Amino acid sequence: MAFVLKIKNGPKANQIVPLKPGMTIGRSAETSLPFDDPKMSSKHIQFKLTAEGWMAIDLGSKNGFRFNGERTKKSLVVSGSYLKVGDTEFEVLQVATPPKTPTQARMQGPPTLKTQVNTIAKGSVVPGKRPEATVIQPKTSVTEMTQPPVELGEDPAPVKIERLEWPEYFAQFIQMSSEKVKSRPKEIAPFSRAVQLSVLKGLQTETVWTLGYGPRDVGPHSVDLVIEDPGAPPICFSVFQKDDDIYFVTDRPDVVLLNNASVKTDTLEDGDLISFASTTIKFSFIE
Repeated sequence: MAFVLKIKNGPKANQIVPLKPGMTIGRSAETSLPFDDPKMSSKHIQFKLTAEGWMAIDLGSKNGFRFNGERTKKSLVVSGSYLKVGDTEFEVLQVATPPKTPTQARMQGPPTLKTQVNTIAKGSVVPGKRPEATVIQPKTSVTEMTQPPVELGEDPAPVKIERLEWPEYFAQFIQMSSEKVKSRPKEIAPFSRAVQLSVLKGLQTETVWTLGYGPRDVGPHSVDLVIEDPGAPPICFSVFQKDDDIYFVTDRPDVVLLNNASVKTDTLEDGDLISFASTTIKFSFIE
């Protein structure tokens, strides 16, 4: 079994490319798979084969790439995954036999015929007469045996693609990811006072979350307090209670600001503003 990338849109749509360790995608002609896509970086992503499976890794681009619609910088890919790099979309598929590239097909070339010669058997030679060669013609004609070489730029021969049903895809994804998932239980406790997070600016303006316990994470990768701002880090910040105070903490003080200041952690007061990318959130207590 092998994995391939099927290009979904653009000038190279429907082409199928075998995944190879170290393969790169980008605008540069030095990449393994170059694209004329202005939204791509010169060298945008690279594929690596690890113990867990195939990994798509960002090479330092500004916006990363999307995996199944979610923006990320690194992701495990399995059959049925969808990637979007710049404006170009790809589908990861598992195939029975990896397709030959046009270059490999051309180097192989058409098969050749070998003429077999059978001389007159010993004992049947007439004295003073030169033996004659008997040419045995092959059963297959030259027309049937010769195939025109595949020119560069042509699509490889079609291959049988095995598409997984959703339960099989999900089971495969869980199996390949299980070694990376570690149980990190958190002790939760009710807040002494309920609090609200109100989105004042951004894609989710007028969204209000009421929190009665913590700790709680806020960000695109949050379980329940999901941020839809494409410029937001995976977890923007967390809120938790210590003693009688509610605290703010973030791993990205360079991006997530508390009252326009870069701080890693601090107590929260009524009316505090938390901002990142194009989003501003107001913190307040509920009396």
